[in-house]
Amino acid sequence: MQAPELPVGLTQDNQEQQPALDTVAVISPMVGTYYAAANVDSEPYVALGSEVNVGDTLCVIEAMKIFNQVETEISGFVRKILKRSGDPVEYGETLFLIESNNP
Repeated sequence: MQAPELPVGLTQDNQEQQPALDTVAVISPMVGTYYAAANVDSEPYVALGSEVNVGDTLCVIEAMKIFNQVETEISGFVRKILKRSGDPVEYGETLFLIESNNP
């Protein structure tokens, strides 16, 4: 039996590790469905290790047929992506961990 595939950036080894002090969790602002890209033919908004700046779109969450962009509030690097496209998300659920590059 094959182990279940984990989302990008999450491995069996680091699943229980605590984030660094300068790592910020990006949480879902609503209940809905997570999408990593604008559509199935598009590249994901971000990938593991991507550099992001304040206001960059990280993903979209579809709720009641409305697609809502989730933007980062800090600049830094994407260290973990905890969801895959099509996954359901709950309000307050962690979607990403971003390591701040601000001193």
